[in-house]
Amino acid sequence: MAAAAVLASACIKLLPELPPKGVRTGETMRTTTSAPTSSATPQARAPDGPEPVNDFEATLRARGDKFASYLGAAESLRLQVLFGEVVDDGAGRKVLRRHSYRLDADYFYPASAIKLCAAIAALEKLSALRKSSGAAIEPTTTARFYGLAEGSTSFYASSIGQEVRAALVISENDSYNRLFGFVGHRELNERMWALGAKSVRAVHRVGAVPANDDAHVTQRVDLVLPGNKVISTPRRVSTLDVPRADVPGLEVGTARVEGNRVVAGPMQFATRNRVSLRDLQDLLIKVTHPELLPGTAPLELDETARALLLDVLKTVPSESKTPYYTPGEFPDVVHKPFLPGLLKVLPRDKFALYSKGGMAYGFRVENAYIEGLPSAGGPSGAFYLGVAMFADADGTVNDDAYDYAAVADPFLADVAEMLARGIWKGQGAK
Repeated sequence: MAAAAVLASACIKLLPELPPKGVRTGETMRTTTSAPTSSATPQARAPDGPEPVNDFEATLRARGDKFASYLGAAESLRLQVLFGEVVDDGAGRKVLRRHSYRLDADYFYPASAIKLCAAIAALEKLSALRKSSGAAIEPTTTARFYGLAEGSTSFYASSIGQEVRAALVISENDSYNRLFGFVGHRELNERMWALGAKSVRAVHRVGAVPANDDAHVTQRVDLVLPGNKVISTPRRVSTLDVPRADVPGLEVGTARVEGNRVVAGPMQFATRNRVSLRDLQDLLIKVTHPELLPGTAPLELDETARALLLDVLKTVPSESKTPYYTPGEFPDVVHKPFLPGLLKVLPRDKFALYSKGGMAYGFRVENAYIEGLPSAGGPSGAFYLGVAMFADADGTVNDDAYDYAAVADPFLADVAEMLARGIWKGQGAK
């Protein structure tokens, strides 16, 4: 057994001894005129498209050598899995057949996985501004992001497209926060709810301490067009009262770090960001293959914006050209934790991986679409895979001592490998 697997097994043995509900900082995944909205508040989620079939536990148990220890500690790990296979319905149409394990059983902190929500909403808003103004606004249009203080004259110059790239390719917190500021607190939440993602609670900036983050204040952003024409979205203050997350397990851990001291008792996540694994997967489906969710609200993106999202979601840091990142500064496997498992099945050029995940407070979350590339000599067959896990054996939240590498990442790689082998069996899989 590999050293990592041995270590993972040892760590997992500790986890069942923790309280069943048991989460740290560092959202950025490093080693060192608005879009249409709905004023309706989120209610209990109505089913959109095919419902998950709750039989994935049997699939995991069938591979007891790899997954038995995880299943035995599933409650302490807060483990959730959502698998969606793209299959032919017999009439020539592609449909989604979904399976789940412990879906929505308890809260998980979405960490940087929520950045997909802001990227979608920001690009939708850009498209809406182009339509309403008739101006040639593109993702590459210069954007000036002003400070949050009223009357601020200092700004950061970039573009919405550049911020989307940084937020999704290397999970840059500042870029997410600029997109959050461009869209707005009310607009981001209401747009996600209108798209059917009723679980979304985007209530604070990422990497910020919620108590010190006035997320209701939305910064002014100027879009600078040729001829110095400026289209400005003004500073504003949201009055939206986002309902508390309706999910068990909002208290996490047995102790927490506050400042420089350890405080007994769990950390409260009722005031932190929230999104379900199902809603994350649905949003990714709407970007990649919206036809798989017929009858649901579509994204309001033009082809340029959708193409940008697709390109960014499949780009690993080592392949990024704009912006360029120093090799090794942002390891690909940190940002694409399914990749090591998939590479055991196929060479890198035989499949495509579109994903956005995150890790913070001990939570490791990944949301991906994986497809074979017949045009490149790869197999046919595609699937969606979402995993959420809490990997923190000591139970002390916010102490920056997590078990991602020892516990979470081996599971993510192994489950991706298992599913890829099953779907691509006999089509060139190793």
